[in-house]
Amino acid sequence: MKGLKLIYIDSRNYLYVAGSTLSPHYNGATKFPVFQNNLIYSQEENYDNAYNIFTNSDGFISCFSDYNGLLFSTYFGGRGNDDCRAVFVRSGDEMYVFGSTEAGSMFPVNMPNPSFQCCSAVGLGNLDGYISELNVSHLIRINEMNGIGSSIHLYPNPVHDLLYLKGLPLESEEISYQVSDLLGKILKQGNYTKKSQDAVLEIGIGDVLPGVYLA
Repeated sequence: MKGLKLIYIDSRNYLYVAGSTLSPHYNGATKFPVFQNNLIYSQEENYDNAYNIFTNSDGFISCFSDYNGLLFSTYFGGRGNDDCRAVFVRSGDEMYVFGSTEAGSMFPVNMPNPSFQCCSAVGLGNLDGYISELNVSHLIRINEMNGIGSSIHLYPNPVHDLLYLKGLPLESEEISYQVSDLLGKILKQGNYTKKSQDAVLEIGIGDVLPGVYLA
């Protein structure tokens, strides 16, 4: 179940659509079909998996252009039902999002870890309004690739300048990886052997200049 609640066009003629979604982030028929921004809590992280037991909605925002199609998209929310009802873009990068939440103190304010000063929402299940300010240029876009019988997840930890690679197949052979910029210049490369089922590869990127890169 998905609901489209607004359409907004900014001064650059970028088209924004927003609303609510029950789609989980794991691969499947109901997966929310977008790049995911791990700076904002996803449905799995806050128990909104939207199957069988949990059917809570999260808000979503997607941005499109005439030339490039989908520019970015993400969803966010807490343990209760959340939605996005209004969007305003003040400049090219500053976006304000308005909506409602039933998440109580689990709503992801002051991300990634809410502090007690920010958790002023009422208890889980009661309705509150929220206002969020996002910087679009800081959104980190993530794409997921599917393997046979497994899913590979690539997501950043901008606080510690790390890239995490999760879901690699458990093999005795080494796995080669590389990080390159959009012009194809290789910035990082190496080999990795997965030691356990839950092992996560950490790639340090503290010495890489800010920008858009491929891994």
